[in-house]
Amino acid sequence: MIVIKNIQGRANDQVVVEYSQENAIGKPDKIRFPAETALKYSIRRQLVLTESDWEIIKTEAIGLQAKIKAFALVAQRERTAFELTKALKSTKRFTFTDQMIEVAVARVEELGYLDQDKIAHHHVTRSASTLKSKRLLRHQMKGRGISDSAIETSLDNYDEMPAALMHTQKQCKVIDLNSPSPGQLDQVKQHLYRKGFQTATIELCLQTLTKSNF
Repeated sequence: MIVIKNIQGRANDQVVVEYSQENAIGKPDKIRFPAETALKYSIRRQLVLTESDWEIIKTEAIGLQAKIKAFALVAQRERTAFELTKALKSTKRFTFTDQMIEVAVARVEELGYLDQDKIAHHHVTRSASTLKSKRLLRHQMKGRGISDSAIETSLDNYDEMPAALMHTQKQCKVIDLNSPSPGQLDQVKQHLYRKGFQTATIELCLQTLTKSNF
């Protein structure tokens, strides 16, 4: 049998429940419950429960904690389902089962927080993306678990030329713009290639460079 030794309120509608085996010696174990679960099952001091009933209550409480944590994580910053799942698996305070995580993520997604098209659009339009090629952005979004269709839709209207020109300008600080040598042009070309820019974009940048339009 399980005996509830104490229950203490905490911030954010949480309680800490102290419990132990009946007649056990030593400090009781502790678990953090949503207050909602504690009220539902009338958790109170000296309450005695069978081990099976206690496991049911604990499982429900931890499952609810998974949902609470999931909403807290997406409130911190925009996340994909993949990123949210990964974050829930690495939560230190609780050990959520795969099923708990799946249910929590599904609930967050049901409420519209994990819209892949919207997340992909935000990824492409944020200021940190202004110096990136399509290929790099595509790679980053794949790493976030965004679908191919959402990625391609977000990149439909993305013009990587301004980013390529900005990279070219940085490289041109060490180049004689009036008469760049073939070696210097190749240096710029290789730099842009490493940054992931398309061949057509690179060629257009080189044409601009040779015309000394910077």
